[in-house]
Amino acid sequence: MRIFIGIPIVENIKERMYENYIKHLSIKGLKPVTKNNLHITLKFIGEVSKEEIEKISTVLKNISFDTFDTETGDIDAFPSMKQPRVIFIKLVKSQDKIKELFSLIEKRLFKIKINKEKRTFHPHITIARVKKHANTSIPRFTIPAFSLYIDRFVLYESILKPQGPEYYPKKTIFLEEKNGTH
Repeated sequence: MRIFIGIPIVENIKERMYENYIKHLSIKGLKPVTKNNLHITLKFIGEVSKEEIEKISTVLKNISFDTFDTETGDIDAFPSMKQPRVIFIKLVKSQDKIKELFSLIEKRLFKIKINKEKRTFHPHITIARVKKHANTSIPRFTIPAFSLYIDRFVLYESILKPQGPEYYPKKTIFLEEKNGTH
């Protein structure tokens, strides 16, 4: 099974995000992310066995972390807007909290021999990918900021299909509510 850990985005926000960016991404060589697949990726793990999923689930369910709020920012791209491979929405509020959660997950999973990410973690929401060999430039555009309440993260299975990946939640881990936060 191909898996990753992500933070889900509530339906009404996904809908509004999608409506705001899709009109800018109807460009040859781009494959926009479907509305249902919008999320904040914490860690891509890749192919694992069912036994490994059980171990990973156990490690994740024992993570204790407080809920928090974040907010979306500008559109950007990896590695750059001039030579994009991935187009994304930045997260501008509570980046330190998201990075702290990512670090905690990394440390715990490393104990069960899941390799740490080699690249620097940048909290974001992927909205499109550039197709192989496409020489595409992305116009600068803005979308409204969206506030996100982060109260869980999810272990997802990713099934690759010709029309694009489909994500299925395998395990949801709820964060701890701080007194009086929401």
